[in-house]
Amino acid sequence: MLVLQSIKRGQDGLYLQAMDGGLGRLKRLGNDYKLVDVALPFDGMLAGLSADPATPGAVMLLVRLADADWSVVGRRGWPSRRC
Repeated sequence: MLVLQSIKRGQDGLYLQAMDGGLGRLKRLGNDYKLVDVALPFDGMLAGLSADPATPGAVMLLVRLADADWSVVGRRGWPSRRC
């Protein structure tokens, strides 16, 4: 069951933060009205989501539950910081 947690607006569409069976999911409803899954670098919990209506993309905090690592995922999908 998918539970919607947050919606943020970016220049390229709406970003939907959701939880599915305890794991974070990210979807984007583009300006073309297509809903697509945004691939995340690993399964975990989305702890935060931010987007700017003047800029394409979104930034999120993704926490890996298995070993308590965390990453800040940048606008293009690659981890920009890992601790």
